Amino acid sequence: FYNAIIAEHKAEEFYPNSKPNGESDAFRHYVWSGLLVRDVGEESARAFLNAHEATLGQSAAEKAMDQFNNDQGIKAAKDLLRKEYFDNSMLLERARKDLEAGSLKVLPK
Repeated sequence: FYNAIIAEHKAEEFYPNSKPNGESDAFRHYVWSGLLVRDVGEESARAFLNAHEATLGQSAAEKAMDQFNNDQGIKAAKDLLRKEYFDNSMLLERARKDLEAGSLKVLPK
């Protein structure tokens, strides 16, 4: 829950005018999944994230976008963990760079 709050607040801070399924959402999923991997490991993080994406009423495109961005956050967290140093600011910066580089998925407005 705490990781979700961090991801949500930072997404709103960095992308306050983002549309639904836009930059804020992509950033939030990336950061949340990365923090989960750090705190509970990849397997548990994936189980939790997959359960979250089983939400009824979500379109297939939204689900695919969220899962893609989750995977990117997981990869980033694993890379940071391999370097034996991982703090929130490193993940946040990496999320912003990946979003700006077009490496995350957003849906058309």
